[in-house]
Parts: sequence; structure tokens; C-alpha cells
Amino acid sequence: MTRTMAIVGALLVAAGLYQLIKPLSYSSEQSVVKFGGFEAQVRSEKTVPPWVGGVALGAGCVLVVIGLAKKR
Repeated sequence: MTRTMAIVGALLVAAGLYQLIKPLSYSSEQSVVKFGGFEAQVRSEKTVPPWVGGVALGAGCVLVVIGLAKKR
């Protein structure tokens, strides 16, 4: 169990660092007007807030420390 915590923590640290260095983005489509067979859609590009990467980084560090400390 402790080894799993350390591995998950390391993955969270890597994901958090990646998010902080290069912010992830995703696209969202929204239907604006729908009239009979006609439909107008808007596609917008959104970025994941940087605090998400910080939370993942912090949680990963905690899991790595707990996982390594319980081995001893």
C-alpha cells in the first residue's frame, strides 16, 4: 500500500508540474441559436486554472512523503 501511495504521489507531482509549466486547455461547444433545421454553435477554448496544478503538486508531495516514511 505504501509503494502505491508513493507511485500515485509521483504521478500527481509530475501532472502538477506539467500543468504549472504548460497550462492545459480544452474546448467547449455551446448551442446559441436553434431555429428549425438551422443551429448556430459557439466553440470556446478554456484553460485549466493554475491552482489545480498547485493542488496536484502539493497532494503528490504529501503522498510521496507519507509513502516513503511508512516504509521505515
